[in-house]
Amino acid sequence: MRRHSCFVFLFCGVFLPGILGFPQTNTSIDCDSLLPNYEAEPQTSAPPYIIAVSFDNFEPGNEVQVTLEALGDAGFKGFNLQAREIDGDVPVGTFKITDPNTKGLECHNMTNSAVINANSDVKQKVTTTWIAPQNVRELQFM
Repeated sequence: MRRHSCFVFLFCGVFLPGILGFPQTNTSIDCDSLLPNYEAEPQTSAPPYIIAVSFDNFEPGNEVQVTLEALGDAGFKGFNLQAREIDGDVPVGTFKITDPNTKGLECHNMTNSAVINANSDVKQKVTTTWIAPQNVRELQFM
């Protein structure tokens, strides 16, 4: 069976404008741009956060632990996390909601294809589980 590679991009990656923290829990999210649907300016400074995965190679159906963690004393109130193929514009795979600070979001008619904040509490770290689908090439978490 062919092994797949998973590339993790930090918040300062190519899609910086699409990676915003937001405090509201009742805010809708644009699944394509990853931006909240309210007035917000994208962060332009270096992000004090990282995205880490439990392993880089996966097979279809594997569960990959994904952690969003603040660096230093910085915290965050909100987030939107998706997995996408490199140069892709739709989410791939699904998330298993295991952290009470997270909730699933339906994008492109796929339940739990993204994970967002479940409350506006300041968080240092949230962890979720991503389930790899069939036929995925190289991907990134955004």
